[in-house]
Amino acid sequence: MRRGLAVVLLVLLLVVVSAACAQDGRSVVVRGNGQLLIRDAEGDFGTLEINLHNSNWQYASQTEATATSEDTVGGGKRVAGTIPVPQVVGAALSFLETITPTEDGLKIAYELQPAGPLVLNGLQISLLLPAERFGGEHLVLKGAEVADRRIALPRTLDPNAWQLGTVQANAVQIGADEATALMAKIDKTYGLILHDLRQWEREEFEIRLPLVQEDQGKMLSTTDRFSVEITLGPGGISVTGP
Repeated sequence: MRRGLAVVLLVLLLVVVSAACAQDGRSVVVRGNGQLLIRDAEGDFGTLEINLHNSNWQYASQTEATATSEDTVGGGKRVAGTIPVPQVVGAALSFLETITPTEDGLKIAYELQPAGPLVLNGLQISLLLPAERFGGEHLVLKGAEVADRRIALPRTLDPNAWQLGTVQANAVQIGADEATALMAKIDKTYGLILHDLRQWEREEFEIRLPLVQEDQGKMLSTTDRFSVEITLGPGGISVTGP
């Protein structure tokens, strides 16, 4: 009886230790342009970034950004910069991104504002997951007032089903096992949009948090400001960067 109990306790301990190791192995690399590269013991986990579409749905992201960064108290980072709007001379989106380690996880606060008048079809914060790693896996989208929604990420692209769903949610669990999954919690509920970007020859899945989504375009000015706070958890995620 005692031996059986000891075996059970040992197994539980190993599970807890394994989960802790998986979580402790996570890190975020802050690029000079503000993109956040999430990594773990298996390698690249995903990228968190700001991106936009001009009035003709032409795409630009923080890859094209000009930015400066600085360290903050407590091991965090702050990045400020601009993303140029394609085909519009002088038009840009300004951003301020503050990354702060907390006990609950890594808090990322975004402040976005047009640098001048501009028209956008889309403005969003996207979490991009490598298709090679996550094809065949599941996401669990959670909302304060709705039941959890479980969505499968396809192993191969279906050209007729690249839109994987739109879900009202304020949290995304990446991985079916809650004990080892990465949780992305948002400060309020959004209609999160899921895409298979292999439709556009990009080997990624996108979890899109839309701030502007207008087929006819939306006119923005410097008085339009967007604030979003995302926490990646659980805690213990290390931060490195410029």
